[in-house]
Amino acid sequence: MRKSTICKPSTANGMTLIELLMTLSIVAVIVALIASGDFRKLINDTWGWFWTSNIQGNLQLAKTEAVTRNTLVVLCASSNASSANPTCSGTSNNGWKDGFIMFTNTTSPNANNYDGGSEVLLRVGDSMRSQQQITAPSHYIFYPDGTIEYVAPPD
Repeated sequence: MRKSTICKPSTANGMTLIELLMTLSIVAVIVALIASGDFRKLINDTWGWFWTSNIQGNLQLAKTEAVTRNTLVVLCASSNASSANPTCSGTSNNGWKDGFIMFTNTTSPNANNYDGGSEVLLRVGDSMRSQQQITAPSHYIFYPDGTIEYVAPPD
């Protein structure tokens, strides 16, 4: 009768030199990317693209809501968008930084603030990161026929 030989697994602990070198090289590449200015520029450019696309999408949504609901829809920058009673901000063309609101306007084209009565708050936009800023007109009115008008922000 033959004795069986059982192979025991190696009891060596740790990593091989090749594994260690590969791990260190991957870590070095990641650190170099994060520390370089090009990577930071890429991140900032991506955030800029995100906010620009966000505003553009909301402009399109406001137009669609005006036509669908057959009423005026206002999209405006707001410095207190997350409050219980948000209002349109009267801060020139860079007010998008603090957020925005979109609401139906059932009173008149000249009433530019959300009153919460018969008007419906359709969307509230978040504020941007501190490094971001969009310069664009800060107050739009969309008519039921699909036309758009920029109006001077309220004082």
